[in-house]
Amino acid sequence: MQKNESVIALNATFNNIGYAGRFVHRDSNVKREQMATPTGGDWGAGCAVSDKYKFVYVHVLKSGGSTTKEFLRKSICGEEAGVDANKCNAFKSTIRPMGCSMAVRQHPHYFFFSFARNPFTRMFSMYSMIDGFKGSTKSKGISASERPKLLRNHHRRLSTEDFSFADFVLKPGERKKHTFMSSSHYHQQSNFLFSWQMCPTFDFLGRVEHYDEDMKTILRHVGATEMLDYFNGINGTVKVINTWGANKKSSMEGDLRSVYTQDVVDEVVKGYQADFDLLGYDKTVVPQF
Repeated sequence: MQKNESVIALNATFNNIGYAGRFVHRDSNVKREQMATPTGGDWGAGCAVSDKYKFVYVHVLKSGGSTTKEFLRKSICGEEAGVDANKCNAFKSTIRPMGCSMAVRQHPHYFFFSFARNPFTRMFSMYSMIDGFKGSTKSKGISASERPKLLRNHHRRLSTEDFSFADFVLKPGERKKHTFMSSSHYHQQSNFLFSWQMCPTFDFLGRVEHYDEDMKTILRHVGATEMLDYFNGINGTVKVINTWGANKKSSMEGDLRSVYTQDVVDEVVKGYQADFDLLGYDKTVVPQF
């Protein structure tokens, strides 16, 4: 695959930033609607609710969710809670996991926030993650709720080594032959963020591309002083976790554009049309990283 086959457009600017990076004005008499794809109720994929600060974090799969939840736990429950969520048990009124549909029903007037990600980089992140689910029920990142199904269907998947990024994008029906990863990871971000009527379920949507800046905006808005103190104590830089697929990432030689041929670009744009339109990302621009 030659680099000159890639879409090269580094310096483009967004003419329409969509909902990302903006507060959504919601009249008090307007009911918050359910998201089209609500996630579960555990720390793995569910929402995170704080009664103390009256916020709900909506986990969009493959858009910084693990990073965000680790930060939320650490900033409230202490450093050890980053890797051991049980350390937050004594702080349940401050931060706890909850199914997103339940969070909407029980706390419709809380401040809902989330993060969006460029669909091109998110797609490669999905591809990178398949190595973590390639045939062992003990694979890193598999939640407790997913394990029973894996145990029932436990048999070796085909190697992921010969399953290229182009294969992953252009042959979606082949994915399940190579990985146990839940297909919910492949959903459009808009499914987690908007109702079926395309009404936003969030009040603020940050971007992974300027994550730290947007996280600071969120913490200031909800008045989370202790969380801001923790954030400032780590120099305003949240540690990124779950950087899946080092071998997969090495295949792009430090430039995401090298794995994006025009047919792959076209397929991602077609499959994630709503994300490009609603979140303000440019369909013609594949970022370098």
